[in-house]
Amino acid sequence: MLKIERTDLAVIEDIIGVAYVSTTSGEGLVCLAEEINVRPEFLETFTKKHVQAYILDHIRYEKSNGKKLIPSLIKVPYPKDSISFWNSVFKINPTDLNILKESTIIVSFF
Repeated sequence: MLKIERTDLAVIEDIIGVAYVSTTSGEGLVCLAEEINVRPEFLETFTKKHVQAYILDHIRYEKSNGKKLIPSLIKVPYPKDSISFWNSVFKINPTDLNILKESTIIVSFF
């Protein structure tokens, strides 16, 4: 499970100018405008999937027997702006996000 501090999500909200919506809140579950494959100019919120994709784009992982090894502590820079955030998000295939669910991972933004 990926651990991200709420304060880090608030900083990202300020940087990219879009609100974070937790999928447990029930908001954003109906509208397509929150899906990871929608063009950024149409997105009204961002979710944990978007943050996971951003993080995955910045991970420098090792491979062992063809399997990607994710460190237990990941240091990730805050996005410079909205464009850099969404560019990172859309580089990642949504099916690759499953790699972050394998173990407890702490994310440290700087």
